[in-house]
Amino acid sequence: FSRHEEITPYAVGALLSGGVYAVPVYKRPRVLVIPTGSELVDWQTTAPEALKPGQVLETNSVVLGKLVEQCGGVYEKHPMVMDDLNKIQAAVAAAVAGDYQMVLTIGGSSAGSEDYAKPVVSALGEVLVHGVTIMPGKPVLVGKIGAKPVFGMPGYPVSAIIAFEQFVQPLLYGMLGQETPERPLVPVRPTRKLASKLGVEEFLRVKLGQVGDHIVATALPRGAGIITSITEADGVIRLPAHVDGLKDSEPIQAELLKPATAVGN
Repeated sequence: FSRHEEITPYAVGALLSGGVYAVPVYKRPRVLVIPTGSELVDWQTTAPEALKPGQVLETNSVVLGKLVEQCGGVYEKHPMVMDDLNKIQAAVAAAVAGDYQMVLTIGGSSAGSEDYAKPVVSALGEVLVHGVTIMPGKPVLVGKIGAKPVFGMPGYPVSAIIAFEQFVQPLLYGMLGQETPERPLVPVRPTRKLASKLGVEEFLRVKLGQVGDHIVATALPRGAGIITSITEADGVIRLPAHVDGLKDSEPIQAELLKPATAVGN
């Protein structure tokens, strides 16, 4: 077997049959996920009907943690940290000093008065990127403290997911000597005109269905807080930054989120 090759069940059989009982492998990256925000409440101890105005169930850490596992890493969730610069900075500093290869903070990556991701990373290390031209996911922060990458993830769930897939996921696969898997592409045609914002690449979640000889795409709600726009989606259309939309029936590629056999079901 060559270097960086994944040890599949078939590979295990071949290695054992050949008398090779141990091989060097990459250590799974350990990622600490730190949810921040005074509006957060624990979903394990708070019933949805008990939520008060302005409160939000903290679920992003579970979503991001499971995405870390999907990439081959392992994650731990830090207790929620309220909007306090010193407390957030202390949590990040302790994480970087500990046995973690990466740190993700959630929330506070925008530019509001209680958005502390940038000042925290700036104080402890270096901010490499703050804000990108994608939607959802624009407020993401990319930094490093020492040799360890630290990400300030947006607080809206769809923004956090898109930012993870575009920036965190490739890095995790790289730490394991693996190429980032590419989703299958299919040619689709929008069922209606799709407007988009010039200068921003938009990740549009769509339902797909077979109509005659073509696969048609129907846009789902675009809100960055609507996580069901991903759970219900069959695919994602990436609207380029240099266009202001698509005409109805204008061909474009869609990345499949579900098997092709499930499209339209």
